[in-house]
Amino acid sequence: MKRSRIEHWELGSVLTITEVADILRVHPTTIYRLVKRGELPGFKIGGCWRINRASLDKWLSGEITGHP
Repeated sequence: MKRSRIEHWELGSVLTITEVADILRVHPTTIYRLVKRGELPGFKIGGCWRINRASLDKWLSGEITGHP
């Protein structure tokens, strides 16, 4: 059975704070701090922070430094 575009997008493009913390092997509080300061690009959905996987990859490679 094929997955729709939306299902595929939902599965891996947007990460939670905990998922990012696990990837980077840091405490979730560290990720909250980085996002709140604008050092790590993120956005809120219903009061919960989310990080776009592509933005995280670019941030890790030094291509972006967060929101202005």
